[in-house]
Amino acid sequence: EPGWAGLRVWAVEVYGREVNNTVPTVLHLQDPVKYFHNGGFKMLKGYKFEVAAEVVNLDRSILITGDSETFEDDWQGLHTVNIGKSVMDMRYVRVENCGQRDVMGKYCVHFHLSETCPECIFKGLSIVNSAQSAITIHGTHESIVEQNVIWRS
Repeated sequence: EPGWAGLRVWAVEVYGREVNNTVPTVLHLQDPVKYFHNGGFKMLKGYKFEVAAEVVNLDRSILITGDSETFEDDWQGLHTVNIGKSVMDMRYVRVENCGQRDVMGKYCVHFHLSETCPECIFKGLSIVNSAQSAITIHGTHESIVEQNVIWRS
């Protein structure tokens, strides 16, 4: 019996392989999966899309959070903004309960009229529970926005 036998699928995917033990390329499940998930290529309004599941880590060691007690009642969360000739550099942070529904300019993370700003960076963010656009950039050029994950926006 292989060393990984008996581990649940999530344990293999999230925690990786045991030292000096090969992770299988095929996993056999004892019970059927609970929910159906489409996969492969699907046609939608004449366009071909690839549908695939992904496993993402939403946790970060730094958390910026709005009020979780009232957020789902009033949809008024925190917002961050870089305005004008200043610099904002956010990397590998979780921002949650953010944005303000139906309030222009109140986005989770926002570069606003920062002109040319290569030092302005949103990288590796995990944005969870956004009541407005999670990431907004306008009037800002040459900024870096990459490797971000948005969930429940």
